[in-house]
Parts: sequence; structure tokens; C-alpha cells
Amino acid sequence: PLNVDVVFDKSGTMRGQTERKLSEVDEINLRGYFSKINPHNRTRTEESIMSSSGIDGRGQVAMSGDPLDLNKPFGYSFRFKADDYVDFGVVGGMTVPNPPGGKSFRTLYTTTAALTNETPFYCNAQRFDETYRLQLPANVPIIAIPKDQQFRNTAGNYQVKWQREGQQVTVNHTLQLNAIHGEATLCQAQDYPAFRELFQQVRRGFRGQVVYGELAKGAVDKTGG
Repeated sequence: PLNVDVVFDKSGTMRGQTERKLSEVDEINLRGYFSKINPHNRTRTEESIMSSSGIDGRGQVAMSGDPLDLNKPFGYSFRFKADDYVDFGVVGGMTVPNPPGGKSFRTLYTTTAALTNETPFYCNAQRFDETYRLQLPANVPIIAIPKDQQFRNTAGNYQVKWQREGQQVTVNHTLQLNAIHGEATLCQAQDYPAFRELFQQVRRGFRGQVVYGELAKGAVDKTGG
């Protein structure tokens, strides 16, 4: 699971933290990655992580445990900040940010860009879970949040659930992929359209926007992706 907490101030600056619960395979891979971070390359690594998220800002890796100590659990979080990320002076719509330091499944649609695929492909059972909590300033009206969505086909099941409590908006995206013919059997050309359709639904789900601002102040200005 991926958890992203973001707090905005009235100037539009965004501060947040990404936390990811690691599977055994992820932990092994990331131990190797983080063991290479040292005082000489830390800044460059953190800049690269921010850059890959598409957010113009700065961030800091916080490790939990020693990546070289295999006898103790290891994890990490990534704290980030982006100045002037959003303009609360006008009515706007904001999507949840692409999480710095965490890989979002929102990009799965890029794996099915082609209209058709005649090559057998892996379709293992997998589950993805991402939760975003956005805290908006007290003086910024929250006009609307998207409706919940659910989509299911032979390839899997995708759900989006939105909730608002005061100035905090929480959204949870979950995706369950199916091994259509069993874990040991590849999917075939006839299975491809179902995955493409499912991933397009994911793409649309992550386009959902929190609409904010004083309606009397002007037209909607889409920001934040």
C-alpha cells in the first residue's frame, strides 16, 4: 500500500510525505538501492526522485532501519515540499499529486497504449492500494469532490472512494488484477482488450479533481496536473 499525506498553506505551497509498505521483494530491491545512498550522492538522489514525480520542489529520504542489516526490518518515507504548487486565489480543480518517492499504478495505461496486441503476455494476480489525504487551508472553500467509482471486468476490479471531513479530502484507489488463466498460464491476444479497458478506467479515475475556491472570483483554472 502507498500512503500520501499532503498539507497546503494559503500561499499554495504543498508539504507532504509518501510512505510505502514494502513487500518482501520490494524490500530486497530497495535495500540495494538505498544502501548506495551516501553523503556525496544523497542530494542528487533526492533531486532525481522529485524530478521523476514531475513536481518542481525538493525532498528528503528518511530511512527506517539500516538497509545493510538483514536482521531488522527496513523501510523508508519521502518528505517533500513544492512552493507555489497551486493558486488558491482563483477557482480551480486539483488532482492528487503523483507521489514523490512512490510508484503510482496510475501509469499502467501506458502498458496498453496499442489498440491490439497479438503477443501473449504475463497477467499475474496483483493488488494495488493507494490512499491520498489532502489538507486544504481553512480559508479555502471546497466546492466539490468527485463521486465514487467502480469498474469490473475479466481483467480485474478498480475502485475509487472519496471522502471529505472538514478541510481534509481523502481518496482511496484500489486495483485487483486477475490471472485470467491461472498464475502459470500467459494471457492471450483475446484477453488484451479487457486489460486495456480496465487501465483506461484507472487513468480516468486519477483525473478526478477536488474543486476549490470562491465561485464569485472567476472561472475555473485547472492546476496540479
